[in-house]
Amino acid sequence: MNNLNNIKNLSGEIKMPLLMLPLKSTLVRTSKGVILISPIKGIDSRDEGREFGDVTDIVGPNLFHHLGINSAKRMFPNAIVWGPSGFKTKRPDVRWTQLTPESWPYSGELDFLILDGMPKVQEAIFFHAESRTLIVTDLFFNFLRGSGFGYWLIFNLFGTYKRFAMSRLFLSTIKDKAAFKKSITKMMTWDFDRIVIPHGDNVESGAKTLVTRVLKERSLV
Repeated sequence: MNNLNNIKNLSGEIKMPLLMLPLKSTLVRTSKGVILISPIKGIDSRDEGREFGDVTDIVGPNLFHHLGINSAKRMFPNAIVWGPSGFKTKRPDVRWTQLTPESWPYSGELDFLILDGMPKVQEAIFFHAESRTLIVTDLFFNFLRGSGFGYWLIFNLFGTYKRFAMSRLFLSTIKDKAAFKKSITKMMTWDFDRIVIPHGDNVESGAKTLVTRVLKERSLV
């Protein structure tokens, strides 16, 4: 049984063409502080975030997921804001601390790596050892309960309709496949059993088997 006492999700959604897309923030409590990954827009109006503990660190996990950063900073004004290097030019209004192995103080409890080979995304993924949880942002989709024509059309185009998968759109952002595969190989050394997936349902067990299947399907292993 995975220990989930120190990890929590806050759910939301964002309006996209033809559908509402689910979103998810992740709170992780460590011995040194509380990390908020991928804050959803308007999070400062929700009490659940405060109840988990005073957030010390806010993470923009890739160059597409940053719309909730200002809300989170209003909620936790003393928190350090982390992100990949590209944010310093994309969001110069935010005071960023660059995610690097040397600067990150939570290694061992909440490890991370940035997926190489996709400069327009620069997704950081995380591994919470205590709960054996892999935390991704756009790497995988698992939106199983959508409905309507927009959901059917868009998710069939993405190759993610009613199944756990890696989207064709995400794949199209990979510019250096060898570098990306090297990052994926490192990810697979983590002992994860569950996955937090912002765009859809979390995988609560057996995650590594599902990930292996998807990587083979996309010719990444």
